[in-house]
Amino acid sequence: MLLLSVAFLSIKAQHNNSKDAVTPNQHNGYEFVDLGLSVMWANCNIGAKKPEDFGYFFAWGETRYKSHYNWFTYRFGDWCEITKYCSQTICGKDGFVDNKNVLELSDDAANVAWGGDWRIPTIMEFKELMDNCDWNWYSDNGLYGYKITSRINGNSIFFACFRIL
Repeated sequence: MLLLSVAFLSIKAQHNNSKDAVTPNQHNGYEFVDLGLSVMWANCNIGAKKPEDFGYFFAWGETRYKSHYNWFTYRFGDWCEITKYCSQTICGKDGFVDNKNVLELSDDAANVAWGGDWRIPTIMEFKELMDNCDWNWYSDNGLYGYKITSRINGNSIFFACFRIL
């Protein structure tokens, strides 16, 4: 379950403020939104052309999207033989545990795809997003998702959830 849920959450990338930004709202060729939080959030998903598009999905620690997401296709092993990003001996191969919960850049889909300072947000950064923003369910013309609006500065991003054709 964790493998699949992370695949849906980890598509939003962010970066820390950088002096090499091309414009105030762009870094390394990709737009971001300042929500007044500790990091900047991308205005759309990796592989998306606009915020309403879904873009690509990635499993935790994987840098290539694929057509099937299950334990048989997971890069770091199956549910009881994980070889990286494991915090429980029962899940690690031969009791393996590394307690890593922040991606190495070589395993970070945002950094591999977009470069620069782009990366997948940490769990604490998602918590900050949840604690400091209003999440409003949005639907229009078969598109469903959340408009996430900062209580700090009023700026917003959109998380597309699904589309009914």
